[in-house]
Amino acid sequence: MKCKLLIDNQELEAEITDEELKKLKSQPKKTYKDDFLEKFPKATLTAHGVPESCVAQIYGIICPLSAGGVVYCSECWNKAMEE
Repeated sequence: MKCKLLIDNQELEAEITDEELKKLKSQPKKTYKDDFLEKFPKATLTAHGVPESCVAQIYGIICPLSAGGVVYCSECWNKAMEE
């Protein structure tokens, strides 16, 4: 299978096998919670199993609560981090 990659603003084509593609899709992406707990393994978690801090204050992402949306902190903490 051919796929297009964007590396340093250049579009490149690459060949990837079905087996490689399946492996990539099966690997879970690292979440903000995963990253935080790697760095602070003894952090206190809430009853929902997420750090007590707001992910926006630590990682600088936009918090849906500040935009007036209804969201729970676990939704933000469990989002996949952008690479």
